[in-house]
Amino acid sequence: MARIKILTYSQNEIGSFYIDLLDNPYTDHLIENCNKNDMWVWQQYTIPFLLPHDPQKIYELWEKCIEKYNNFLYLIGAEDVINPPKKFDGTNKYTNFLHRVFTTYMENCEYGNSKYAFNPIAGNELESLNIYIHELEKYIPNNTINRFLEKNGSVSWLEIQSKTKFVENRFLFSDSHDQEYDDTVNVFNIKHILGKDHLYGYLNEDVPDNFDIRKYQMAYCGFCIDYNEDLRRSWKYSPLKVWSRQKDISHYPVGTISKKDLKYVRELLKRGVKNIVVEVIS
Repeated sequence: MARIKILTYSQNEIGSFYIDLLDNPYTDHLIENCNKNDMWVWQQYTIPFLLPHDPQKIYELWEKCIEKYNNFLYLIGAEDVINPPKKFDGTNKYTNFLHRVFTTYMENCEYGNSKYAFNPIAGNELESLNIYIHELEKYIPNNTINRFLEKNGSVSWLEIQSKTKFVENRFLFSDSHDQEYDDTVNVFNIKHILGKDHLYGYLNEDVPDNFDIRKYQMAYCGFCIDYNEDLRRSWKYSPLKVWSRQKDISHYPVGTISKKDLKYVRELLKRGVKNIVVEVIS
């Protein structure tokens, strides 16, 4: 069984912990690409993450979204088929519409059911638009988030990703890659749709029938550590399972980390460790 060794650096202190890898197609990909990457990002995530209501910031972000969207339309020579309001409506309705513009054009060179030649400058405008959308969504409360928080509380995990996202590092999942796993597994890969992962998509009230949610599941070289078992708990949430049609579309098993090393990881998070090195060992 292969293992991953994580070296951590904090205030002239060097530490380490280990992950025992499962045998599956994604871990084969991880082993093959891990040592090609000398830059790794260690980041703790907690969701749902809502910022205090800030009308001025919301106004500025929506203005940026509209600006980037209009720039995109001009660059590809298309007529607006979404007609987003000049004043933000305070819901996920139009952020989701604009996110679909990003996904369909970047993946299929489509807009409004029409094909266009790919324009890299237009693509850059959509990349910026997508960033502004995600920032704006941090200010949008909704009933889905409220119900999720009431049932589950906040959900936290530690994500370790290759900082250099080479195209060859990508792994595209299919139904044939579905894997069974037991309760000892606490290291996963979070499969991403274009621009976000599925739990974010659910909380942002994305429509699950969109092609990028149902069919497009991608990952770069990396994994996450479910150090408080929050992710596994949230994945059992009934409304999320209905939204995802009972499929474990958000995650893929990678391996296990011992209880002793999990305790060490929690201590590292409290100390704010940022610098790490990832190695595959036999």
